[in-house]
Order: sequence, then C-alpha cells, then structure tokens
Amino acid sequence: MLVGYALGQLVLFVATLPILFARRDRCGISLKYLASSSVILSMQFIIDSIFLNRIELLFLQQFWSVEMVGFYAAGLSIANIALQLPIQMSGSLLPYYSERRHTSTDSKFPVEAFAAVIRSMAYIVLPMSLGLAAISSELVHVVFGEAFDRSGGVVALLALVAPAYTLMQVLSLYLLSIDKANVRLKISVIGGLLMVVGCLLIVPSLAAEGAALVRIAVFVAMSVVMVRQTGFGTQLSSLYLSLAKITLAAVFCACGAITALEIFQGPLGLVVAIIAGTFTYFAALKVFRAVPAEDIQVLRSILDRMPALLQGTARRAVNFITAPTPEEEEKKPVNEEFSREPAEGAGRAAALPVVFDGTIGLFMPEKPDVVKRSAAVLFVSPWGFEEMCTRKFYRVAAEHFSDLGVPSLRFDYTGTGDALDFGDHIPSLEIWKNSIRAAAAKLKALSGCSQIILVGQGLGGTLIHLTGHTIECVDNVVLLAPVLSGRGHLREINMWSRIIHADLGLGKEHAPSTQVQIAGLTLPDAIAAEIGKLNISSPQDLAAPNYLILERPVRVDDTAFADALKALGGNVEQRVFEGYDELVTNPLFAKTPMAVIELLSEWLVETATPSTSAEHSPQVIENQPLAGDGFEEVPVRFGAFQHLVGVVSRPQGEIKGNAVLFMSTAYDRHAGWGRTTVDMARALARQGVVSLRFDSANVGDSVPRPDAPEQVLYSATQTDDALASLDLLESFVAGPIMVAGRCSGGYVALRAGIEDERLKAIVSINPFVYYWDPEMPVRREHVVSVPRSVDDYGQRMMRLDTLRRLFRGEVDVFAALQNIFIAVGRRLSPRIAPLVELIPGRRHVARQVRQSFAALGKRKVPLTLIYSEGDVGLDHMYFHFGPRGYKFARHPNVRLVMLQDADHNLTPPESRKLVLDEIVRLAKA
Repeated sequence: MLVGYALGQLVLFVATLPILFARRDRCGISLKYLASSSVILSMQFIIDSIFLNRIELLFLQQFWSVEMVGFYAAGLSIANIALQLPIQMSGSLLPYYSERRHTSTDSKFPVEAFAAVIRSMAYIVLPMSLGLAAISSELVHVVFGEAFDRSGGVVALLALVAPAYTLMQVLSLYLLSIDKANVRLKISVIGGLLMVVGCLLIVPSLAAEGAALVRIAVFVAMSVVMVRQTGFGTQLSSLYLSLAKITLAAVFCACGAITALEIFQGPLGLVVAIIAGTFTYFAALKVFRAVPAEDIQVLRSILDRMPALLQGTARRAVNFITAPTPEEEEKKPVNEEFSREPAEGAGRAAALPVVFDGTIGLFMPEKPDVVKRSAAVLFVSPWGFEEMCTRKFYRVAAEHFSDLGVPSLRFDYTGTGDALDFGDHIPSLEIWKNSIRAAAAKLKALSGCSQIILVGQGLGGTLIHLTGHTIECVDNVVLLAPVLSGRGHLREINMWSRIIHADLGLGKEHAPSTQVQIAGLTLPDAIAAEIGKLNISSPQDLAAPNYLILERPVRVDDTAFADALKALGGNVEQRVFEGYDELVTNPLFAKTPMAVIELLSEWLVETATPSTSAEHSPQVIENQPLAGDGFEEVPVRFGAFQHLVGVVSRPQGEIKGNAVLFMSTAYDRHAGWGRTTVDMARALARQGVVSLRFDSANVGDSVPRPDAPEQVLYSATQTDDALASLDLLESFVAGPIMVAGRCSGGYVALRAGIEDERLKAIVSINPFVYYWDPEMPVRREHVVSVPRSVDDYGQRMMRLDTLRRLFRGEVDVFAALQNIFIAVGRRLSPRIAPLVELIPGRRHVARQVRQSFAALGKRKVPLTLIYSEGDVGLDHMYFHFGPRGYKFARHPNVRLVMLQDADHNLTPPESRKLVLDEIVRLAKA
C-alpha cells in the first residue's frame, strides 16, 4: 500500500518538474517580499500542521489509550466527508479575491461578493455538517461495525467542526489576499496555544468527545478573530441573518434524517435518511426564504452551463427554493385581523320560525315602518355543501328585502336541514317540488302578498324552473347560477367531495363511488338518478313570464339557455353573479356577495310595486311542534336581542336525564356538519332526552349582535349566547343541563361550563384551545388555515393520492411547508413547556387553563374531551397536559376519548356514533 502511495505521488512530482525550468516572473514584487511572505506562510503551515491538525491524538494516547486514539481517528476519517467538497471549492478563492480587489475602484474587495462566497459555502457545509451529525451513530455502525460504536458521538461532534473550519479557510485566503499573512500567522499561534491548553484541560476528563469539543472551540475562536480582521464590521449584518436562516434549515435537515432513522435502520436507513434530510433542507430553505434573490440569479446562470441531462431537475430545485416575487405576494390573501365593526344586519331581530308540511322555515316579515310591496320572495336552496355556503347569503338578502317592504321565506327540503326525513316515502324530486309548492302557499298565507317571486341558487334554481309554472301568482323568477346539466352537476359534486375529503384527510373508503356524498351528506340514490337525467339547457316551458339569471363568471358569456327562454316568449335578463366563487368555496369563510344583494334589491324595487292598502305581515307566529318518529321539535327565536334561532328537540313521552345544549361549530348552521346535530338531537329525544341546537350570533340564520364585532369565534359574546340558550332550555325542562360542542363549539362548551354552574357535564370534541386570550385578536389564519397536527401530516404523506396531488400541482407547497414547520414546533413545545410558560403572554394563558380545569374539578363536573387521532387540537392538549394527556390523571373528573379513523368534522358515521354514545352516557348519568 505504501509503495502504491509513493508511486502515486511520484507521478505528481514528475508532472510539476517543468515548473523548475520555467522563466521567472515576479510580477513587480521584490525578492525580499517574496522571501519574507514565503517564510511567514511556511511557519503558518507548520503550526497548523502540528497544532491544528491532529494533535489531539497525542493527548488521547497520553491520557487514555491506543483504543481511544482509534475511536477518534475513525471519527476524523468519517467527519472529513463534510470537508472534502468545501476544501475543493475554496482552492480558487485566493486568485478570485485578488482579482476582484485589484479591479475595484477603491482597491477594496466588495462586501457583497464576500458575503456571497460565505453563503455559497454555507449552503453546502451546514446541511452536510448537521446531517452527518444526525446519522453519525448509524453510519459508524454500518461502516466500522459494532466495535466502533463508541465513535458515533465523536463523529457527531467532529462533523460540527466543518462549518467553523470552512469559514476559517475562506477567511484565511481573504486575509492573504489583502496582505495580512502576518496577522494570519499570529492567529495560528493563538489557535495552537488554545488547542494545547484546551486538550490539557479537557481531554483527561472527557476523552475523545472532549478533544472534539476543544477542536470546535478553537476553530470558532479563530474564525471570530479573523472576521474582525476583515474590516467589514457591521456591513455583514445581513449576512448573519442569512446564515441564521440557513443554519435553521440545516437543523431541520438533521431532524428529517433523524426521523427517517427512527423508522428505517442499517444501510437502507442511511439512504432514506439522506434523502429525507435533503428534501427537508430544500423545503426549509423555501419556507425561511433563506436564499436571497442575488444568489438565485447566480444559481440560474450556473444552470445554463450544466449538462442538459441534469438541467431539468436542477432547475426545478432552484425554482422550488425561490422566494415568492412581490407580485406573487400581492396575490396571496393578507393575514389581517377580522373587522372589529358590527357585522351586516347587527341590531335587528332574527326571522320568525314557522312549521309547515314536515319542515321548519324562517319567515322574515317586511320592516314595520316601510310601505309593504305587492310581492313576497321564496328562497329555494341548493343541496349539500353549496347550501351550507349560501345559508348566510340568503339571510342577509332576506334582511335587505325586508327593508324594502318585501317579506320572504326560506325553508329546508324533506330530508335536509331541520326538515323531517322521507320516512316511508321513496325519495324523489317530486317530494322536493311539493316542498316548494307548500312553502309558496305558506308564504302567501303569512304575507298576504298577491305575487310570489322565486329565488333559487344552483339546484334550487333548476327546481324553480321545473316547478314555477305549477304555482299560482308567480310572474318572476330569479335563477342564481342554475344547474343546467344534472349529470355535470353530479360530477361537480363528486369533484368537490374529493377535494373536501382530501382536505379533511379522509381516505377513499369514506367516499363510496356508488353514492353521491359531500360534507357528510348523502344524496338519496333515487334523487341522484333523477338529477342525472335533468337537462334544462333546452327548455320546453317557462316557469314564469320574467326571468333574471345571474350566471357564474365562467359561464356568463354562454347565453344559450337565456336565448332558448326568449324563444319561448320569456322576458329574460342575464347578468354576472359577482362573488360566486368566494361564496361557495367553504362555509367557514364564505363571503356574502353584497353586490348581488344590491342588484336584487334594485330589481325588486322595479318589479314589486308598493301596496299602501296591504296589511303588514305578522310579527309573531304561533307554531305547532314538528312531529317526527319518536320525537317532536319546536323552533325558537330567543336571545337578548331576539337575534338567535334554534330548535328544541324533545321526546313525545316521558323526559329522562340531563337536557343537552348543542353548541354550533364555527360558521356551520345548527344542523351540523353532515346533519350530525339534527341526527343526534332526534336520537336523544327518542331516548327521553331534551336538547337545544341553535346558531350563534352571525352564524347561519342568527343575526349579529349589535355589541359584537363581525368575527365571533372565540369571543366572549359566544359564551353570552350560550348562557342565553341555557335560560331558554330551562323553560322546557326542569332537570339538569349538560353541554356539547365540536371545535370552536367545543371551546364555547368548555368556557360556558366554567362560567355557569347550571351546566352539570361537558363534552368538548376536538377543541383547538382551552382558553383564548381576549387581548389576542382572532386573525384569518386562526379560522382559515390552521396548521394540522404532525400526525395528520405524516398520515397524509403516506398516502399515494397525496403524492399524486403534489405532482399535479394541486397542493400549495409553500403554505403546506409553513404549516408543517408550525406543527412541528407545536409538537416539540411540550418538551419546553415550563420555559414557554415563563413568557408573559403564555404564562397568563397557562394559568387560565390550570384554573379552569381546577374549577371544574372542584365542582366535580364530568368533562369528556374527545379527539380524532391526529387532530390539530392535540398539540394544545399535549402542551398543557403532556404527551397523550398523562397529566389528566390529576383531574379525576376528566375523561379522554380518542377516535380512530375520524377527521376533525366527524364525517365518518362510526365516529359520530361514538360521540353520541358518550353524550347519552353523561345525559343519563
């Protein structure tokens, strides 16, 4: 082996011999300077070689053993992996420094160029260093075997030397380029002394690990001194920020590698860890925006000189880590606070509940102090997710129409919302058409108006077109984005269903392809079959003489339907449905299309004439209970401002157990996601339990409070509404009351249970937090884009459909990565919870949580916390009560229930049944 090494060096020697015979050119530099600088460089080289290379081996042998020397030597050999590429890259820096310095106008090296060199090295060295440290133990075991496992920790520490050593090399060459070789020599002397003294003090007690620590400390100290000698001073401030971001990205690189090694071991584990670390590093660079624009430009110029085979992959990587441009930033929604002003409709009373034809409707009479008009408006709803989104839109529109003197009615079809189910009847569109006819008759009777105007969106608009001609006194219809093709509508529902299921983290097993399902709702097969056959794009009849069609923006130029109606003799006006997309995206943040409401209001003024002789509509309606199978329901309007609407479900026989107060979730109407609350309330009533479900202020059909802002989630006013509902429920039942709610409703349930001793039990499902600091404003990020839990992200990444969506570009990678890092931070926070609680703002929240649970414990109030596996709220629970909530052992009144294979909204029926069983258990306790 030695002979081979000698022969290899001989080749290099022979190759360099011609230099000895080349013509000398001192480039105008004196022989004295060349000689003195050569002596200085030689002395520096000798000192570095002796004292800064591997002198630790001498101390390890002296104070420990040859075996310890072997461990350290093995560590050095592996740790050098992180140094090879930077050393090769730094070889050309000296001529680069000199050339840039001498070509500059002031003979100084540009600080921007120096910072670029440091960053370029950091992009490579930091992830290699920290990544190598992360896999060091497994790498040593695989390469050297079990006998050298002792070297694992040494390799980890020596790997961390690489950034300091590389920085020292870059700085050394810079000092040489500015004629500070003597300064560099002095720094070598100081470094050598520190190395010797450090080894004497540390190695005897800490062995090889101590030697590695001394090496790190010496190189860091030398680098700090050299940075001061550059003369750049505060000009490097921006560089330090960039290095901090790159270091943080490298830390995540190491975390990704460690996580991979927790799952896979051996050579395969190392490969997976390297891949995981690489992807995590690039993701972190993107999230932290660690690569400035000037570096991106350099990278793009390098791409053009790369082999064509590698250009595509390299270009995608560079594009991936590129920070968004200012233009792209402008397109992103601003994470602003919600308006603190009262919301649209604040201060008025809610609509009047009315029972008719097996359903519950809401009648909005005309405003008493305005002239009543000749026509009333019947709102006809779409189905499913779109209906959830348009609920508030219909309410606000009805309030504006009331101000014009136009009464209105909105209602639920059979089998939807608060209406009764189909029972023994076979589901059909004809039943829904009969619901429309019955609603029109009820509206005529309540309003006394001679004309009925039908207003419907989506499928509701289609049913209006099919039914309008069978209803007397209908001269005008308004179709809002009507469904022209039933088959296309079903495809659109299925598409939205897949998106919603993917967003909730549900697998395909929860979306049977044989049924039309969305948001936990199932369209009856018979009705789905009928809808699939609908096609009104070529109409045969008119629903009314006059049509106003508001078409969605993407179809506004398609006038075929309107032209066909005109050919039949209809008076048709088609306009654009402004704000359609913002309305139907999600009920959580659906934006009411005020422009459309204003347009409809102006149209009504022209269409419905004032009727000075007409009597005003009733301001109070007496209802008979809605009788169902084993239950009956009473719709109610209540609250300090008569602003809340809800439904009391009660048994037809004897009342048993605790009454149940259901809190609404976020901005979902009180029927619940997938009609969950309706089904639970009626199931409880069949078992003798009374319940109340209602919409909080500015949610669903309840109007905003005049003393509350637009955004009501996590506000004290929601708790006030809960206490008002307790007052109402006590008028129906004399026994004790319990409360249940999910997500933000679970939060209100918990806070109401703490504030009011009338609540004797609490079921809080997937609460995001236990206490919201009133000084902390609720921003859109808290409502719209709450990061998921680490478990949930992990489960999603293991699914093939997630990867497909990722490659198809259907995932907002930047937002997802930001949320993942936030989720990781939340998951790690319990480990430092005592430290986090020392932060003034966090200390207050932690104290409130402890006091809240202590208060419930003192009153012995049973509290059941139900979480879906992987739910985002688990991180909050872990922070306050430890992993898996082990600190709940101190609270005997608290019961923790985990739901397998369930999403945040409890979409799978099995999860709903488990929740209902727990509510029944406490209701009958």
